[in-house]
Amino acid sequence: MKHYQTFLIILLCFSTISACNYKQDFSHDSLIFSNVAPAKGDKKWPVYEDSKVKMVSVSYGSATKHSNPGFFVYRKATEDWIRIDKISTQGATFGRSPTLEEANKSGKGFPSINWNFQELENDAYIDFPLQSAGFLFFPDEVELDKMNKEYILRFNSDWEIEGVETVIRLPVDELLK
Repeated sequence: MKHYQTFLIILLCFSTISACNYKQDFSHDSLIFSNVAPAKGDKKWPVYEDSKVKMVSVSYGSATKHSNPGFFVYRKATEDWIRIDKISTQGATFGRSPTLEEANKSGKGFPSINWNFQELENDAYIDFPLQSAGFLFFPDEVELDKMNKEYILRFNSDWEIEGVETVIRLPVDELLK
């Protein structure tokens, strides 16, 4: 019986060490990712591209063709794809749907999907892409802030209403590691 207990303890220790190492291999301070490329046949929607990266989104697909959704980054220097699974909230600002009054003033009408990402501000990491009511939210704009060496991912930025836009910052070095 003692040998069996010793074996279980050793197995548990190695399992814990392996799990910790696995997470460390695929996480950095600002993101948690998987070494996964978009599936062949998935519709890749271009989001952003520069000399270092190409960012694409893949949604759920259609009623007749299912896709594997996610936000994928092709790192040109290493010629590999990653899927961002979680992202840090550090330096982020979270928006919410416009009110009916705000939407009417904007002239765009009320959105068919409501969102409130402000609830995420206290979480250290959030699932990526953003989700609300079963819908995926991908950045509608990405810009490179060369001075701060970070990509700025903007969501719902076309509303141009204070408090609606969500902004997430992603350090360039973290993405290219």
